[in-house]
Parts: sequence; C-alpha cells; structure tokens
Amino acid sequence: MLERLSKSKAESFVEVFLILFSSWVRESFFAKTFWQGGSLRLWQGSWLFRGIKYGTGKIKTFLFKPAHFFSVTLEHSVAEKKWNQAIDRVKTLCRDSYVVVTIKNLPLYKEHNASFTTLGLYLLVFLLPFLPNLILLLLIGFVGVSFFLRRLRLGFLSLELLSVEPALFIYLLMVTLSTLTSITLVGSMRDWVIYVFAFILFFVFINQIENKEQFHTVILLALVGAFGVSLYAIWQYVVGVPMLSGWVDATQNPYLQTRAFSVFGNPNILAKYLLMLIPFGLALLLIVQNFWSRLFLLVIVLTLGLALLFTFSRGGWLGMLVGLFVFAVLQNKRILIVLLVFSLVLLLVGMTVMPVTVLQRVWTIVTLQDSAIAYRFLVWREAVHIIEDFSLTGVGFGHRAFMEIYPLYMLDRVKAPFHVHNFYLQRLVETGILGFSIFLWLLAGIFKQGLKTLISCQDVFFKHIIIASLASLVAVLVQGLAENILYMPKITILFWLNVSFIFLCRKLSREERRV
Repeated sequence: MLERLSKSKAESFVEVFLILFSSWVRESFFAKTFWQGGSLRLWQGSWLFRGIKYGTGKIKTFLFKPAHFFSVTLEHSVAEKKWNQAIDRVKTLCRDSYVVVTIKNLPLYKEHNASFTTLGLYLLVFLLPFLPNLILLLLIGFVGVSFFLRRLRLGFLSLELLSVEPALFIYLLMVTLSTLTSITLVGSMRDWVIYVFAFILFFVFINQIENKEQFHTVILLALVGAFGVSLYAIWQYVVGVPMLSGWVDATQNPYLQTRAFSVFGNPNILAKYLLMLIPFGLALLLIVQNFWSRLFLLVIVLTLGLALLFTFSRGGWLGMLVGLFVFAVLQNKRILIVLLVFSLVLLLVGMTVMPVTVLQRVWTIVTLQDSAIAYRFLVWREAVHIIEDFSLTGVGFGHRAFMEIYPLYMLDRVKAPFHVHNFYLQRLVETGILGFSIFLWLLAGIFKQGLKTLISCQDVFFKHIIIASLASLVAVLVQGLAENILYMPKITILFWLNVSFIFLCRKLSREERRV
C-alpha cells in the first residue's frame, strides 16, 4: 500500500514538474524571441528591414512603366511567336511517342505551360553534378536574368523576400563584410561570388516554383541526376579505378584499394552530395502510390546508398546514420523502431558477410589510429591558434583566406590543407565568433521554420519534403565535423537549394490554406 502511494506521489510530482517546466519554457525569453516569432517582429522593426522594404518599393515603382512597355512589346514580337511555335512543335512530336506515353503521369509531362525560367531550374538541378563550375554559375545567372525578365514582362514585381528568416539577411551582410575585410580580398571574392549565385538561385526558386507538380519535378530530376552519378561511382569501385594515396591509410586499411568519387574528383565531396539527396528519395518513396513509380524510386535510393557506401567516407556514413534517425523520428515513431531493429540485424549480419574493407574502415573510427584522423587533429590544433589571434572577426570569408594565413601557424611543414577539415572550426577561422554566431542563428532559424511548418502543415507532400530537408541538413552538418562542407560550388549551391525547399514548403502550404 505504501509502495503504491509513494509511486502515485512520485508520478504526480513528475507530472506537476513537467507542467511547470513546459509553462516556463513557453514564457521564457528564448521561446518568445525565437519560437514565437519575437525575432521576426524585431527584424521587421529594424532599420535594415525598413531600408530593404523602402528600396524594393522604389524599384517596383521605377520598373512599373518599363515592365508594361516590355510586356506589350514582347507579346507581339517575332521572338515570342517563334518560341510559341517551337513549343507547339515539340508537343506535337512528343504527343504520341512511346517515351512520353510511359512517363505521362510524371509532373514534368503535366507542365504544359512551364516558363523558360522553370525549365531552366529543371535543367539546372539535373545537370548540377555534371557541369563545370563556371558553366553552372553562368546557368544560374541565365535563370536569374530569365526570371527577372519574365517578372518584368508580367508586371509582377513582388517577391517572397522579406518574409524569410531575418538571420538570412544578416548572414549575407556578414559574408559581404567579411569578404571586404579579408586578408586576401581576391581569394575571398571567389567564395563570395559562389554564395551570391547560390542565393540568387535560392530566391528564384522560392518565387518561381508555383505548385506541387513543379516542386515534385525538381526533386525527381535531381534524383535522376544523382542516379547517373551513383552508377558511375559504383562502376569505379567495381573496376578498381586508382585513387590518390592520401585518401586512405594503407597500414590501417590494407585491403581498401578504391574509393568511389564519380564526377566530383573526391569521395568525401561525393558523400556530401549523396547525403543531401538520399532523404528526398525516401520521401518520394513514401509519397507515390503507383507500384512501378515506387520500384523506380527504390532502385534510385538503393543505388545512391550503395554509392555512398563505396565512397568509404566515415563522416558520410555517420552523417547518413544520424540523418536517417532524424528522418525516422520526424516521420513516424514506428519507422524509428523498424529502423533500429533493421540496423541491429544489419550489424549482426554485416559482422559475418560484410566486406573486410568496410569493417576495417568502421573500426578506424573507434580506434582513432588512422593517419587521416591524426592529420585532422593536427590541423584542428593549428586552426585553434588562428582563432585565438582572430577571434572576433576571423581572417576573411572563404577557404582561400585560411590557406593564405595557414603557413604562419602550421606545425607540420610537409602538408598544406585546403581547409580545416571541420566545418565549424572553418567558420570560426573565416568569420570569427561574430560571424559564427550569426551562422548558428541562421541554422537555428532554418530548423525552426522547418519544424513550425511541419507542425502547422496538413499536406502530406509538404510534410515529407520538410522532413527530408531537415534530415539531409542534419546528415551533412554531421559530416561537417570532419569536413568543410561549404567550399565547393556544387555542394554550396545544393546546400542552399535544400534550405530553400523548407521556405518553399512554407509558402506553398500557406497558399493552399488560403484557397
């Protein structure tokens, strides 16, 4: 009897404690400023917001008459007529073709009136891994100009700009200032230009994509492109393409002869690319109902997963495990249980049937004996010394600034790394505590927007895409513990495109609720 009474008292105490704690959290400064939109109200009352709003208003007024003239002139131009004739001919040729009949249920087929900008976005996400960096940036610029001219023609100059997370604008301002005050202005300009083009694509994407069909098409084309990248990676591993000696410690991994790198030239970069796309394959797999569509997506997901395995990127493997855990937790608790059971079975079976190269690679994570791990520890020590001397503002935006100052701090005079091999230390070196704090604020805001939209959204498609975006961001950020994830143009662009998915889901779900 006494045991029951004490147990009930304990339970009631825990319940009261949880109620009081949750009430305190709801009323706390953090909740009011971060979760409940206090930071957004502060942002909308700031001089920077008012300046941007005033400037965009003046630009709209200035462009109104040119936009009207441009619209009337283009409507009756020869170029417009030729373009419409070309589109009509393509539709006529493809109407009865076998290929189009077999894929007529795909969103791309339904986009009869897709604009030139939208088609440019489709082409960009599909070709992103294959294009040279310069061509990729030019294509983004072309899409941006096309978007501007189309809006000018339609006279629709309002943008989904000021309602996004305020930390995004502060971060862009910080990146610009960090570039201008860099120890190597020319070197920092390289990374700054990449960021400018990435954010051009970010804003074009959240303003140009108008419905779920277009959104679905973007993700599907990105997955098809990744499928081709993964097939090439698997072929490299099967045929045993030679790799650089610095990619593996031969004494700790004597049987590992090949690490797949596909079109990226480096297995760790390939792992970053795959980490940010595999969750979207899983999301579409849960969304589609048709058996053949599910089979097609399952083949893509398994191929991408196999390519990730063949990168032998330990950070990539760890990031994928954490990303899948987040995906399962946000998706369904039962999926988490199934995932844990499956992982346990896979671990037990893998101990006996998994290739010895994989087991050795995993074992080096535990033992910390691999030379690459020791190399990273040494670079981190050196980076800490740089941070101590440039703690407030950093040495300048971009990895070129780090490379410029690194020789003054390196302890091992044989090596010269491109970056710190840790995303967070790299940000501290480049932008200091001030810039790093703003970036953390931005990341927190991104996840806040994703979770709030996930809670309020009723549409199944948007829920799955938000979960995939959050899981892929977590996965690549976990890999960032051992790699600098944002210095290659393609990965930087894909990262911010991934972030734009969250804001696009928020925008489209709001529009659906209004309807």
